[in-house]
Amino acid sequence: MRPETYAQLKKVSDELADVALIEADPKRWPGVDKDPNGLDRTTAVQRYWAKKHAGTTLSLLVRVHSLIDITERRALGEPHPPDDGEDVEQLIADSRREVDAVFKRMDEDTRRALDISLGQGSGRERP
Repeated sequence: MRPETYAQLKKVSDELADVALIEADPKRWPGVDKDPNGLDRTTAVQRYWAKKHAGTTLSLLVRVHSLIDITERRALGEPHPPDDGEDVEQLIADSRREVDAVFKRMDEDTRRALDISLGQGSGRERP
């Protein structure tokens, strides 16, 4: 891995950790002071997506840390799990595509959930 790519991964890791701490804090989720069974539809949807965003951010952070760990082990000459011929650059490209796909699905699901909560759709059709 190129040194500038490694440095960028470390920077992204720090930024993701900051975001993950904020998003995973239950005190920041919509409807925090209310009984979860008594939430109105809009608040319930917002709470659901707040949790989902937090989980996705944490998953991405774990993935970035895995790439950093692999890079550091290789630099130190330590044994590492076989990578089946994939290099780290390819793993990064694949991870970016996966993250883009997840965010696209989340955007579509959010739009559909908001349409349902506003009474504009049944939730069964995909946009």
